[in-house]
Amino acid sequence: MEVMKWIGVLFIGGLLADEMMTFSSLNVEQSGSVTSKMMEINPSWKVNSTRKGSGTRKVKGSGKSPIPRRIIVPQRSCECGIPNTSTRIVGGQDTLTQQYPWMAMLQYNGRFYCGGSLINPNYILTAAHCLRDFSTPSISITLLAHKLDGSTPGTFNKKISKSQIHPLYNPTTFDNDIGLLKLESSVKFDELLRPVCLPYSNGDNYAGQMGLVTGWGDTSENSHILPSVLREVYVPIISNQQCLSKGITITRNMICAGEEGRDSCQGDSGGPLHIKSTNKYQQIGIVSWGLGCARPDKPGVYTRVSNYIQWITMSTRDGSYC
Repeated sequence: MEVMKWIGVLFIGGLLADEMMTFSSLNVEQSGSVTSKMMEINPSWKVNSTRKGSGTRKVKGSGKSPIPRRIIVPQRSCECGIPNTSTRIVGGQDTLTQQYPWMAMLQYNGRFYCGGSLINPNYILTAAHCLRDFSTPSISITLLAHKLDGSTPGTFNKKISKSQIHPLYNPTTFDNDIGLLKLESSVKFDELLRPVCLPYSNGDNYAGQMGLVTGWGDTSENSHILPSVLREVYVPIISNQQCLSKGITITRNMICAGEEGRDSCQGDSGGPLHIKSTNKYQQIGIVSWGLGCARPDKPGVYTRVSNYIQWITMSTRDGSYC
């Protein structure tokens, strides 16, 4: 039986990890287990969150909680892709508090299961497999979260009024694995809350660049151990031809990124793959699926966002962009 992994968390410290959901109907001819990277969760569950926080993060030697380091952003009506910090952490580590202000935590009946990103005041971009077979009224969004338990100051929740899956989404091959969630009410951007930038142009293959993945997913394959805070990892992006040569069946709507020890994993599904351009972060990918997590010659697979700009724009006409 093949396995689909739904992502919602990353491994920082070397690896990223996905939460897995098993579908007996999935039958993909690939070497290894084909999995989405979503948290293991049953849509019929009605449970309260049982996540465990890690407590206050300490500054080495200080014994005190650090004051989040943030960029002082000029007061403008809208600014996309600017993180809330002037420093960056390389190589798979915890992010700073609310460092990536567009990160969205998807919850089902109060339980974390996938990631997403805020793209305008009304919409969250995520993976289609994070929405399929899930009741929209039971989905909620947490914004400005850092700790998985939702205890970060400034964190707030939003209800969802509508979900939309790409009409050509294929749950067997994960082609067109992209979806949108409309917030019940708009959010207001300020010096702390900002959206991610969508790709500036179509047709870029991004091969040879370093991508950045963020999420609350597993820290290693099949560990089922979630980090207490949002994590990040840098992953090398390869061409589709290179990916196919590694025995991974992909379409033109996908991007491959990662290497042994660096990948997204279960629980990271729906979260963003970024590149940095002109000091702003563009979301070029959505965590989708993979053959395990961080295995040799088995990079993770992401939805290629640049192929869907027209669909996103048409589907979010009631939202404004930076």
